Amino acid sequence: MADLSESRAARCSRAREWVSLREDGELSELEKLLLRRHLGRCPDCRAFADAVGAVTSLLRASEAASPARSVVPARLGRAPRFGWRARLGVVVVAGAAGLGALVGWITASSQDGPAPIRPPVTTIAVLPDDAPPPAPDTEPAPRPPSERPSEPV
Repeated sequence: MADLSESRAARCSRAREWVSLREDGELSELEKLLLRRHLGRCPDCRAFADAVGAVTSLLRASEAASPARSVVPARLGRAPRFGWRARLGVVVVAGAAGLGALVGWITASSQDGPAPIRPPVTTIAVLPDDAPPPAPDTEPAPRPPSERPSEPV
C-alpha cells in the first residue's frame, strides 16, 4: 500500500509541475493528454489546477504598475570611487613590489652565476705494448698483482 501512495505522490507532483507549464504553453501534446487524464481522476490536483488558472488569468488581466520612485540606484553603471588614501596605498604596494624585483635582479646578476658543469672524469688504462687489444664487447682482463702500478701510501 505504501508503494501505491508513493507513486501517487510522484504522479501528483509531476502533474502540478505540468499545470504550471500548461499555463505558459510549454507542454507537449502527450504531456497535455497525460495531465488531462490525471486531473480527471485526482480531485486535489484538479483544485490546484483551477487555482493556478484563476491566479494566472487575474495576473495577465491586470495592468502593469510602475513604482512611484525609482528603485535603481542613481550611481548604477559607474565604478566605485576610491579616496586618495586607497590610491596612495596601491601606489606604495606597487612601488615596493617593483623595488623588490629590481633588487633581486641586481643581486642575481652580480653573482658569478651557477657553478660550471664539468665533464665526468674518465680513466684510461695503459696496457703494455705486447698486450693484445681488448675486444670491443668485453672488458680487459685484470693484470696480475705484480704488474699493477704501486699506489702511494
